[in-house]
Amino acid sequence: MKKRIDIHGTLEFPLVIGCAAFIRQSVGEPIRTSPVKHFIRLPSGVTYIQTQNTRYCLHPPAKAAATKEGRT
Repeated sequence: MKKRIDIHGTLEFPLVIGCAAFIRQSVGEPIRTSPVKHFIRLPSGVTYIQTQNTRYCLHPPAKAAATKEGRT
């Protein structure tokens, strides 16, 4: 069974089947995945990415964190 990783962050580049995904985490180091086999984007902004070894659940960065807890 593939492991599942939940990440809050954004994609560095558009997803392409057969190529690695580059993910910039909200907190932590950037991630480079193994080649993407399948992905789906939901209207909520969540992206599910399946690679050969792992399933990633990419959540958009929290709005509160982006606006420094409601302050602009």
